[in-house]
Amino acid sequence: IMNVHSNIVFIEAFYWLIELYNQITNREELTLRAAYLVSSRFSAKTWSLEHFIVLLLIQPNVNIVVNYVRSRGEDILKAMSSIEKLIRQYTNNQVSIKINGQKKEITLNNNKINFIILNEINQKVEKTGGKIGAPIEYDAEYIITFFEEASQLEENLVLNFRQSVRGSNNTQKLFIFASNPWVKQHWLMKKFSRVLPENQEMENELLEKGYNKYFDKDKKELYFRPRYTLNHHVEQSDIKEIEMLKEINYAKWRVVSLGFSGNSEGAIYQAALQRLNENVNYNSKGILVGGIDWGDGKSKNASPTTAYIGTIDISKGVDIFDEYEHWNNRGEYLNTHQQLERICDFFIKWYKKLKRSITAYIDNAALGDFYRTLQEVLRAKGYNETQIEFLPTFKPKNTWERVETLNVMLSLGVFRFDRNVCPGLYNALDNCYEIVKLNPTEEMKRQRSHDWTHWIHAIEYLLGEYFKDFQEQFPILMSSKVSNTIVV
Repeated sequence: IMNVHSNIVFIEAFYWLIELYNQITNREELTLRAAYLVSSRFSAKTWSLEHFIVLLLIQPNVNIVVNYVRSRGEDILKAMSSIEKLIRQYTNNQVSIKINGQKKEITLNNNKINFIILNEINQKVEKTGGKIGAPIEYDAEYIITFFEEASQLEENLVLNFRQSVRGSNNTQKLFIFASNPWVKQHWLMKKFSRVLPENQEMENELLEKGYNKYFDKDKKELYFRPRYTLNHHVEQSDIKEIEMLKEINYAKWRVVSLGFSGNSEGAIYQAALQRLNENVNYNSKGILVGGIDWGDGKSKNASPTTAYIGTIDISKGVDIFDEYEHWNNRGEYLNTHQQLERICDFFIKWYKKLKRSITAYIDNAALGDFYRTLQEVLRAKGYNETQIEFLPTFKPKNTWERVETLNVMLSLGVFRFDRNVCPGLYNALDNCYEIVKLNPTEEMKRQRSHDWTHWIHAIEYLLGEYFKDFQEQFPILMSSKVSNTIVV
């Protein structure tokens, strides 16, 4: 087993795996209960962790059980094949191993690795709860549970599974979470960024040392963010490709090179959002307009009702003044009439403040003549359509035009809002993702990530007037050459 060190220590920052290896093989108390790894591309975290697992499994004198957890069945099958090859490689086929494809487990010596698919369908539970059963391992001295690509796993499923991992009173447990970066709102990224924030200090340390690391002594938790620069086996061509991104798309470079939150496969707004102009002109003399996206649902997956107000100026662009947001499934429940009153009050506030007429657009696809109902509620409050008028939204025929236009408006600084005044919009733009190919199909353009588009829809409805009246007078905004450099 002397070659153990030479196989792992090739990345010096992974020394803690060797410490764990020594503690387990010497039957010592573990100094670590959980490890969280989020890394850049080519960091070799999965390579190192799989070698670490196999090197433990082939030990004949310690009873070890490993739970290898992923969200998809096809990934589990690939993992089984990879682990089997590593076992045969390290043992030169001199150790008898048993593979149970039905149970998805591999056993050798007295040790075992369980390959577990963790998703709602496989576990037959709802998002709101349910028991997830890990095998009870009474004879195990150590149980290591490895959540690979943890960003693909539901938080409640992970928590329930973690609680179900059981052995005897003397069994020691270790939980390892490994993942590529994902959006800031994901449970793993939230937990990770609380101790390793994505700030300039962390970026400087990554560029200098090649990793960020934090150890919580009280909880015995390690947080580790390694870069590809630690991996001596990375091809120079791959390094060149990664570093070229810094000038082409800085937002994507932060994900791929530093391991910061985001989606390296293509954010339809995030790159343009890096150029956000927050100098809102509240005295703009442009047309005063609003946009409303209705979300009256009570279910846990219902969307919020959102509304925006701002101005559109032919020569100076768009300034967003304010944001309204209400979740009917979070806290205060409002019936339809109460929601309508709140929306009217939102626009009345700005009418009284600016003393200018407002035109507000609402999506009418599923609401019939809902805009007329809004107008009736407004009249009951003592206002008429010459002051505030609600109309059905104008939409361009090509949905993708809205995406391209908003991207370029952000990039050119002609779409302005303050992220502190409109936090819902900022988060939505920062987290609305779509895999964008060079020649996207119409179906792909239509199928946009719906989790973050309710705020953006309200903005698009507000911009309807812009599309209808000003597109031809500002042709650069619809230039495919410009937009293709933004939509990545």
